[in-house]
Amino acid sequence: MFAIALAVSFTDRGSPTDTVSALLDAWPCSAPDGRAIVSSPRAAAGVSRWAVVDRDRRVAPLWDAERELLFVGDVRLYNRRELSRELDLGDAAADASDAELAWRAYLRWGEDAPGYLVGDFAFAVWDERRRSIFAARDHLGVRPLYYMTNDGGAYVASDVHQLLAITPRPSAEINAQTILERFSRGRRTNGLTFFRNISALPGGHVATIARGTGGTRRYWLPSFAAGRDAGEDDHAEIRALFRRAVRDRLESDHPIVAHMSGGFDSSAIVMIADQLYGEEPNRPPLVMASAMTPGMPCDDSLYVDVIARRVRFESVRWNALEPNLADLDAPVIAYPGLRRGTGGKARGDLDLARERDGRVLLHGFFGDGLAHAFGVSRDMFRTRAWHALARHVRASGNLRAQAGSLARSMTGLLSPALALRVLQRIENRGWHRAPTWMGPELRARWPPPPEEHELDLVDWPSHLACDLWSRITGPRTGAVIEAITLYGTEEGIEVRLPYLDVRLAEKLLAVPWQARLPHGGHNPLGRETLRSLLPDEFSRRTRGSWTQVWVLGALRMLPAVGRMLSDRTWLSAPYVDIGEARTMLSRVIAQAESADPEELFLVSGFGVLEAWLREVFRYDTGRKELACPIT
Repeated sequence: MFAIALAVSFTDRGSPTDTVSALLDAWPCSAPDGRAIVSSPRAAAGVSRWAVVDRDRRVAPLWDAERELLFVGDVRLYNRRELSRELDLGDAAADASDAELAWRAYLRWGEDAPGYLVGDFAFAVWDERRRSIFAARDHLGVRPLYYMTNDGGAYVASDVHQLLAITPRPSAEINAQTILERFSRGRRTNGLTFFRNISALPGGHVATIARGTGGTRRYWLPSFAAGRDAGEDDHAEIRALFRRAVRDRLESDHPIVAHMSGGFDSSAIVMIADQLYGEEPNRPPLVMASAMTPGMPCDDSLYVDVIARRVRFESVRWNALEPNLADLDAPVIAYPGLRRGTGGKARGDLDLARERDGRVLLHGFFGDGLAHAFGVSRDMFRTRAWHALARHVRASGNLRAQAGSLARSMTGLLSPALALRVLQRIENRGWHRAPTWMGPELRARWPPPPEEHELDLVDWPSHLACDLWSRITGPRTGAVIEAITLYGTEEGIEVRLPYLDVRLAEKLLAVPWQARLPHGGHNPLGRETLRSLLPDEFSRRTRGSWTQVWVLGALRMLPAVGRMLSDRTWLSAPYVDIGEARTMLSRVIAQAESADPEELFLVSGFGVLEAWLREVFRYDTGRKELACPIT
């Protein structure tokens, strides 16, 4: 794992080496394996290292004086062998770091290089002659990349914390639009952060940054094998690709922690890992980390037990119901919230990784998403598959839910892209008046914009393919990926997500919609392809709701929120009306556990926002001297 930094000057004022040093210093935790900084006449680049494998210790920025190119990257490749063969590297590839292979790919293919890489990567190249930056992020955005510009220069980094270190007053740059989206049913806009002067490069995109100009473009587009029928060959290929995705992400010289929720996705990862450890036993220890919710509908201890009895790995568990106010007591300035662990308790899996000197966290995010039957009912209606559609509609619930399901299915008569836009407009109906709790900054921006989806890219073979693509690449999924990744990297732990392997994603995008006809569930493809990996006792079809756990956590926040609302320091006034917030707080306290969960979550969200704002303003006033002011 690496933290990268690049600072460039579009003028002739010299190499900003001190700025790069400040950017690396601002990473939340120290790098145990050192750092390297390399400069060119008008730029400097740096890398901080957390070596997961031995070749990581050699990673450093690369300066090609002849071509006048400066390269820096946070790169983990999973196609080293194939890439080395295409680059004709021979024996030299064995000692090359992943970043060096990405650099050589750039020298060979230029701005097309990201399309040749399979893995998790973020890199930037400064072209001294053109005085411009080319930056790229992996297909699905597992490695983060942020950038910031001003009249005289540009800055690229792995974390928002780094760029805030060279921002004179972060509180003056707070982005009200992002705060609005945070409170708007999870909507997101690609590229936004909580600070107006800092942008995030979306996954699957490249950026060109020059003085006075710049822009991003998508380099990864889906391709489809038209006219195929679903068959067993698809299942076998998906299993092989999934096995390879897990195997690639087990490469480590340090212990590995596997997040094990008891769900289908994380369980399949652990079962594949057990097979691979049986075939190649000389691997570092792997330990399963599980957050349990005893007594709650979402308690999956039964399924964790089933897997634990079948694998050779140690299972470590903790109680996710323990009180945890980390989002209020220990906020970070990069973003509000997200300080709690994946299952509830503050960073239980990261605590385990530190205890064992582990540097990799395996996570099963988006396994359900890739194999889910999104949009398939529209394909049923389009092709008049009435019997299958009738089963789907009947399974929706009561008559009202069935009517809604049928209405959504009928949009299958439209083109896939248009159908999604129509459904989004229906979802947004009634958003004409801003909620009364909103402050002036949010009211001025109401209603939130529709979530962006790049739909007019290809001729979609089905509604399902279009819907799945929008979910894989949409900003909402990107925000979750970013949160999971940052969750680990803030502690020096490299997060790896096997289900976000681009080869697996491309295969699942190409599988015909007929393979996803829902028979007793909305994830038939995943269960048919990966069910054989799991023990017979693992016979689950649905998961219990986490709502009660979230309600408990929100209730525990209310006393702290009450103190914030009464201590005469309400920094949230531009975003949240304090009178309305007090009224809502009184109501949810009076109703306690019978309170409307949505209102309860909203009130606790007010507290998280206020705690974050106070941290940002403390950061403004707490620094004695700005490390490197922007001009």
